[in-house]
Amino acid sequence: MKIRATIFLLLFSILGYSQAKDTVHFLNKSIMVGEFKKMRLGKIEFDSDEVGIVYIKYHKVKTLYVDSYYCRTETTDKKVLYGSILPSKIPGNIIVHTLREDVEIKIIDISSISYYGNHWTDSLNGSFGAGYSFTKSSDIGRLNIDGKLKYAKSKLELLFAGNVITTIDSSTVNRENEDVSLTSRFLTDTRWYSGLSLRYQRSIELGLLNRWQEGGGIGYKFLQQQHSFARALSGIVFNQEKDFEFNKRTSWEWSTTLGYDFFSFNKPNITISMRQGLYVSLSQKGRIRNEGDLAIFWELIDDFSINISVYHYYDSKSPGTDLSKTDYGYVTGLNYKF
Repeated sequence: MKIRATIFLLLFSILGYSQAKDTVHFLNKSIMVGEFKKMRLGKIEFDSDEVGIVYIKYHKVKTLYVDSYYCRTETTDKKVLYGSILPSKIPGNIIVHTLREDVEIKIIDISSISYYGNHWTDSLNGSFGAGYSFTKSSDIGRLNIDGKLKYAKSKLELLFAGNVITTIDSSTVNRENEDVSLTSRFLTDTRWYSGLSLRYQRSIELGLLNRWQEGGGIGYKFLQQQHSFARALSGIVFNQEKDFEFNKRTSWEWSTTLGYDFFSFNKPNITISMRQGLYVSLSQKGRIRNEGDLAIFWELIDDFSINISVYHYYDSKSPGTDLSKTDYGYVTGLNYKF
């Protein structure tokens, strides 16, 4: 019995130490070994045993091996597959090994591969930025801080995002503009999803001391390609507003938001993101709001980029009725992605 136990433990140890690692096979016949992180918009993020985190363009890859069933593979023809990634004998292809079958896919037809890992921290990623900004309500310099933190599992996405614009001069500190949100998305289909959100806003230019907003809706991913994504979400939101005279007001709104992202990984590496939201009041006749932003990120080195963003707000019946109905400005700064 002791001999059998010893042999069993020895074999178990050998199997444990010989466990295959994730591997990228290149068209030039070289191989990189390490840990696969994700593939999105034509770019693979890989933690190499030799050089750390690297970003690999898909057209340089012959095939992949990812030894984990915690992978969600989405294709440009609306397929979603769960399973490990096996290497293909055909250059430019991979095999998705699911519980039911093996599916061979061209890498060029993959819009994303998400790895969720064995620990909850493997599903976290985000960015942080800071810089100088200009807005309509003042002609002096302001400090802008923004950030995002995303948590993703196979059928759930949580996003915490926020930005703050603060005026700082010799005597006062004014919180000019604030927008913080927590959003959850539940993936119900290859393209359809449901969403819930909690949001806080503040705008001196519009006379808005604060607005708390809760809502939900149904969304659809109507564009999902190698270098671009687009989605729409429509639903109902409930607002609790307070102006600078501490008058309170509640209202219901029908909302529709559109989002578009474009990525170019040829030099220079540029990301363009655009968001537009339309809010039609169901409680106040004739009140319409519009919010939008356009952001451009130019990557200088890995994980660091210069960003320029333009935002605008419109409210036909803003809380401060004697103030402007519009607010707009631009922000420049340095952004770090993790």
